[in-house]
Amino acid sequence: MNPFDRICSLSAHGLIPPASYLNNGAQGKILMWRALASGETFHKHSAAARFGWHRSSSDRAINELHSAGLVHIVGWTRNGDRGPMTKIVAFGPGIDIARPSRLGNAFNCHRWRSRHYEQALAIDRRTRIKRLARQGKLPTGNDPLLSAIMGFRV
Repeated sequence: MNPFDRICSLSAHGLIPPASYLNNGAQGKILMWRALASGETFHKHSAAARFGWHRSSSDRAINELHSAGLVHIVGWTRNGDRGPMTKIVAFGPGIDIARPSRLGNAFNCHRWRSRHYEQALAIDRRTRIKRLARQGKLPTGNDPLLSAIMGFRV
């Protein structure tokens, strides 16, 4: 197959893939191009899992298509519940969705405390005792249990 036939076979909706997608060693990129042209959406984690790439390789391939104007950003996601936001791309030129703003510290703390209620209570108790010790307001006097252990009379 000559290069012209290869370009014609890979063109979709009047769009031609970048030159790196036309090399003979770019079978994974061709599969990604065809999947995007058929209407699928990808982010770097899903592309890496589907085509057997490393995450950085899939990210470079997606960024190459995006910078060429052949895909547009249709959403943002995280890999699971953690990590930075990752763009989700779809085929064709279009308007990119803006990256969402970062979550605030107050929101993150509230979410953690609601998920780890018992641990948050223990931290609150320790913090209160440390604060009272710094201020010199801890209760004073003989502890009856300590006196019994040590053998003192109360």
